[in-house]
Amino acid sequence: MGGGADPHGPGRAARLIGAGDGDEPEPLAPGTVVTLREVWRDRTIAARPVRVVDDVPHHHRSFYFAPGSRWLNDPRHLAEVRFSDDTWELEPAVLDRPVLSFALPETAYAVLLSWNTAWRFEGYYVNIQSPLRGNGNPFDYTDWFLDVRIPPARDLYEWQDEDELIEAVERGLLTEAEAKDVRWAGERAVEQILLREPPFDEDWASWRPDPSWGPLELPHDAH
Repeated sequence: MGGGADPHGPGRAARLIGAGDGDEPEPLAPGTVVTLREVWRDRTIAARPVRVVDDVPHHHRSFYFAPGSRWLNDPRHLAEVRFSDDTWELEPAVLDRPVLSFALPETAYAVLLSWNTAWRFEGYYVNIQSPLRGNGNPFDYTDWFLDVRIPPARDLYEWQDEDELIEAVERGLLTEAEAKDVRWAGERAVEQILLREPPFDEDWASWRPDPSWGPLELPHDAH
């Protein structure tokens, strides 16, 4: 499973990663507010204001998405907008629970940890996506349809949205080879989490934000 079983290692998902931005910029200070923006074919799918928790060059960036923060999302009542050529407007939303996310350089997935409103840890969510691009104003990424859920005990995992990945191939949005890379990226993420490879060797379930890090508003030009 993942890099431990594949002789090509992380390079196997290179088609999902794309060209980098060149030299890595100076690390962002904890507490810095940035926007994470999901894009698809030059359209913005979602935009979220977050605070930097940690920025370790060539290793990972982590972000805190605070409950009560206002963000923009695609109109879910229109189903999967990436399958539509129709026009639509992003809809405002308010986050109801804390989320801590990890972006890994030149890696085709991000990992999100979530808690309920009482700060009970609910587990890990692997979002298979391109690496973050940009400088935080905003950071952009592309989601690759398939996701994985892992419970707090890290004793099993469950694929999410497999039907969307199949439909993406049927519609020509991804090739069969790219879809195989998407699944491989998910397997590699599962391996990293279940085997407690860094940064998931730490007890992030007990992590808590700086008390001053309250809800955020999106800047007007976020989308």
